[in-house]
Amino acid sequence: MMTDSVLSAVLGAVVGGVLAIAGAYTANWFQLRTTLRARMNQVIAERKVSANADAYRYMKLIELHITEHTDVEALAFMHRHEDWLFANRLFLPSAFAETWRSLRTTLRWISETSGIHDSETLRRLRLQALKLAREAMREIYHDMDFEDGGPDRKAPA
Repeated sequence: MMTDSVLSAVLGAVVGGVLAIAGAYTANWFQLRTTLRARMNQVIAERKVSANADAYRYMKLIELHITEHTDVEALAFMHRHEDWLFANRLFLPSAFAETWRSLRTTLRWISETSGIHDSETLRRLRLQALKLAREAMREIYHDMDFEDGGPDRKAPA
């Protein structure tokens, strides 16, 4: 027959074992969760860099079309890349999509009514479109933590 001290020792060992198993399980779960979250953040950062690089390249091409007075080509370019915009919207600066839509609307207005407007109005609208394209590029720089067209490099402390 077992004595109370042996029974309490066995019970203590069983409880200790159960708590050790629960602790190991919790630690593994927390480590897995942290690892998955870190991997997700890494993938998001990679997609964000890729989307911003594409957005910058597209805005430079649109800016080139506008400066060469090929507004219809710029508008067609934007229409061809609408799917890209919707696929990458989460990874772009928050105001980029709105700026894209404003630029598209301005270009549509220029191209659809170019025969109606006088040269001064067309010039003003093109300047507005250029301003919007440059604003979108500034948003990309800001989103990527770049200042004045270059990375924001600080000396180590």
